[in-house]
Amino acid sequence: MGESLEEAGLKNIGKILPNKGKGPVSITADIAQDADLAAIAKKVNAAETPHRKESPPRFTLVVFAPKLASFNDRKTAIDSLGQVKGVDAKKTRILKGRIFVRITEKGKVTTAKILAALKKAKINVTLTQAKKKK
Repeated sequence: MGESLEEAGLKNIGKILPNKGKGPVSITADIAQDADLAAIAKKVNAAETPHRKESPPRFTLVVFAPKLASFNDRKTAIDSLGQVKGVDAKKTRILKGRIFVRITEKGKVTTAKILAALKKAKINVTLTQAKKKK
């Protein structure tokens, strides 16, 4: 999986822990805002992983929206992402201040396009999680 991610243009890839076929694996990495996320999704989705039948690889970009609380805000975020070619809004999820944006292999979608769509919808997001105050 690591090689597929590097070939797709990700940098500073964090440690990839095995999931033993149960649920998604979270991976942190640096990516240029103009990188083609569909190309990355294609590499990730094709990666030969040990538990591919139980939990097939899928590429999801996580953006942080800590103030996204109301149902209407969540619906607005999903609707705005549905307008971005290369985003599967039906499989995009919002949970605990995070938007899990499912990326498809179709169309050229970039982080910048996703952020622009959310900004246009007046949804404030960041690419990094705010540090918790002690």
